[in-house]
Amino acid sequence: MINSSWSQPGIRRITRLHEQARHLPRSGFVQQANAVGRGQGRAADLSVMWIDMSPDEFIGLVTPLLKENGFRRTRTTWRKDLGKCIAVFNVQKSQWDSDSFYVNIGTYYSKLGDEISPSVNKCHLYTKLKEMEPISLVESAIDWFQKRDAFEKAALLAEEDSNSCLVVKELRNAKFT
Repeated sequence: MINSSWSQPGIRRITRLHEQARHLPRSGFVQQANAVGRGQGRAADLSVMWIDMSPDEFIGLVTPLLKENGFRRTRTTWRKDLGKCIAVFNVQKSQWDSDSFYVNIGTYYSKLGDEISPSVNKCHLYTKLKEMEPISLVESAIDWFQKRDAFEKAALLAEEDSNSCLVVKELRNAKFT
């Protein structure tokens, strides 16, 4: 189901581009298992570094898709204000290799803070995306944002998300009547 705040033509365009994407390079990756503390519990974070495509090539492929879906770009970060939250999509360049990068996504909830242009590490819920070709990755990110576009939805998913994402305690401890 597509939320009214998401561009339905944009979703169709992604599907159409996905069908035409056979000429796009497939992304390579290196998986690095990092044990990362997650608040009250611990979870293994399977980080993915993209290596067969330069960050600039990747950014060139995802920018029109994100823009079509209402995201605004600042350097290597795109944001979409959804009213009650801000969706954040970030390409993080590797500090060790100028041709490698990570893809991070997060959601910042207005109910928990007052930032208007948060970075992904300020998000109340964020994760690194797994390896995929660029069009599928954007589709996956948009689906992830749609499922968490309200604090209440995110709170219901918090237990499941805590196995693969950073989840702030306010989401984990949210109670609804």
